Amino acid sequence: MDAAESSATQDRRQRARAEASAWIVRLHGAHRTPELEAGFRRWLEANPDNAAEFERVTAVWESAPHASIAGLPRVVHRERPSPNPRRFAVAATLLLFVAAAAFLGYRLEQDPEYITSIGEQRTVPLDDGSRIALNSNSQVQIEFTADKRTVRLLRGEAFFEVAHNKERPFVVIAGENEVTAVGTAFEVRYEPDHIDVTLVEGKVNVTSTAEPLGGAPACRVLKRA
Repeated sequence: MDAAESSATQDRRQRARAEASAWIVRLHGAHRTPELEAGFRRWLEANPDNAAEFERVTAVWESAPHASIAGLPRVVHRERPSPNPRRFAVAATLLLFVAAAAFLGYRLEQDPEYITSIGEQRTVPLDDGSRIALNSNSQVQIEFTADKRTVRLLRGEAFFEVAHNKERPFVVIAGENEVTAVGTAFEVRYEPDHIDVTLVEGKVNVTSTAEPLGGAPACRVLKRA
């Protein structure tokens, strides 16, 4: 394994570890839902590194005597130990881990962002049951609310498999264009001079917020044979 491959492997594991930390906080929080659990299972299956890092994070979490389980504090009855510098250092590390994981989980839940480097592809399962397949050198930002599911494609190409929910439309924003779907599969490619929307299954509605002749990239809607 050369240096570049080793660095890429380490980056993937670090990213999986960060995502695992966020998942464990969300799963043990007060807002655990069947949709969240389904999204977690899809995340586990998406990459072997995910399951491995989740096991590591879980081991650290469970070693903390006051870690929250399903939103409830775990009570552990022990004799008061004598002061021990090493024990204090471990406790401090665990406390920092839980705090960092909680903060990361909040950030990922609010506005998670996914990026692929050149030559990298990645599949991202979402909490609602939808999936995004990111192509090389692409970037998306997820903005989910109670009544709308929004994904901003900031660059590159992404394939969307949308879970059906007519009460909560799924909208992909690329430049000045919005692609709205209820339950369908489509691909969006965002280039500086044009945007291609390729419909694979179902229907989409494409609208533009740009002023006429405003210089925004043209949007073409194609249908895959």
